[in-house]
Order: sequence, then C-alpha cells, then structure tokens
Amino acid sequence: AVRRDWVDFLTKYLAERESLKVLFHLIDSRHGPQKDDLELMKLYADTKCAAQYVIVLTKIDKIDGKVRKSIVDGVRESLVECHC
Repeated sequence: AVRRDWVDFLTKYLAERESLKVLFHLIDSRHGPQKDDLELMKLYADTKCAAQYVIVLTKIDKIDGKVRKSIVDGVRESLVECHC
C-alpha cells in the first residue's frame, strides 16, 4: 500500500509540477540499475514529464575502466528500453 501511494504521488508530481526543470536520478554504479531504478525510468517516460531527466552514477570513480564502460552501456540500454 505504501509503495502504491508513493508511485501515485510521483506520477502526479511529475505530470503536474510545471516548475520542475530537472529530475536527477541517483544510481549506485557498483550495482547498476536495479528493479526500482528501471521502474522509475519507466514512470518518468510514461508521465511525459517535461523536465530534463539526468542519471547520476554515484561511486563511479571507484570502478575499473572496463567495468565502468559496461555499467554506463547498461544504463544507456536501460534508458532505451524504458523509452527515456
């Protein structure tokens, strides 16, 4: 029930908050996008929110170059799949 209330709140907020210019979505880069992150990406896309959507990969400096590229590529793929 709490989760549903939260999703309803976010949906309404994103759809109606005209003053919202940028939505920053923080993702722990050590784990990549999780189920909740993907749900938020889809929610953003579905609401047709006018705000710019920016993903910030936290702790990316602690990750090796090849792994870093793989994580960034995975986030890009997730954005495409969620229609962001």
